[in-house]
Amino acid sequence: MAIAYAIYLTMAILYKEPIIFANDSCLWFLHREWISDPRFSEDGEYLAMTTTRRFGDTLYRTVLVCDTRNWRPVREIVLDQYYEVRNGPRAGLLEKRYAERAQRCGFAWVPQSRGQLLYFTPEGKLYSILIRDNHAQPEIVWRGRAVFRLSLSPNGKYAAVVARTENWEGISCVVLDISTRRVIKEHRTSMPGPPYPVSAFSHDGAYLAISDGELIDVLDLRTGKLTADGLADGDDCITALAFTPDDRVLLALDFTGELRWWDWRKGKVLGSTLIQGISHRAAIEVLCSGMDSYMVVWNSNLVTLYDLKRLKVVWSKSWSCSGCSLKPGDFVVAIGTGSDGIVFDRIMLLDVRTGEPWQRKKE
Repeated sequence: MAIAYAIYLTMAILYKEPIIFANDSCLWFLHREWISDPRFSEDGEYLAMTTTRRFGDTLYRTVLVCDTRNWRPVREIVLDQYYEVRNGPRAGLLEKRYAERAQRCGFAWVPQSRGQLLYFTPEGKLYSILIRDNHAQPEIVWRGRAVFRLSLSPNGKYAAVVARTENWEGISCVVLDISTRRVIKEHRTSMPGPPYPVSAFSHDGAYLAISDGELIDVLDLRTGKLTADGLADGDDCITALAFTPDDRVLLALDFTGELRWWDWRKGKVLGSTLIQGISHRAAIEVLCSGMDSYMVVWNSNLVTLYDLKRLKVVWSKSWSCSGCSLKPGDFVVAIGTGSDGIVFDRIMLLDVRTGEPWQRKKE
């Protein structure tokens, strides 16, 4: 067994296949230079993330999917590839262009689908693939001029695609029926480019909140009409949105670091708190565990967990963070991080209740 593993490891190193060294609280990735946006599937069986893989002078932007039972890679999908230019008069320009292309790559798990993944590429194509089926091939779901963000309804019925379409010069939020691949609504924003709008579905799947700069609209998906139009309580663009589990409150985080609790039906702010160190990597995720409900907020250098019922901080940890995800049905939070805040080459697993490194229960 040891000899077989040594042969596998040697071949993997030679051919730069994904290798993961794991203990209870850390997954370290060999041959991966940028680990970001870790996301657990709804059943907790898979953890997917975007990575950058180098082979010679070529860099590949990929989605790497791992089985959470043993952390073995089960699928790797190439989103983009380009040649690295380290020197020369155009190196800076090309680096900026590649960074912009990286914003047009991403993915999301389809809820209630048992392993269906949607992902998008810089060409503006949105694909679907069933990870559970080893022989499954990707299928095109939708195509625009460019896709920037993707969010899915909790019932797995709708996808909200923040994109540049053929019908509008600015940025739109296109609502798709995933099964029929039909456009339900194209909500046009006033944003001509970055920072791109963000969106979030209510937990009952009936409403969709969409940012438009510093404004927030809430769309009723049953009627196609706006329930809330132009909610505003600040001058800075919104960088993250999320509904509380009962859908009564909409959480909105802006680039100044102000996190607001909105009674979105009445158009009133119920409260706010200031979070430092906000960047384009800031986001919010809400978790229900039994009778408790939590919200995790992260940015480039801080991860904070809130108790939503008591509206207080449970813990706050200084982590260089490139993305964060809560594992369903378990007290585990995964964050993309690195030792220096520049090279993100690992996933840390933290205990949701304490923020300390996760320790697997002894059998």
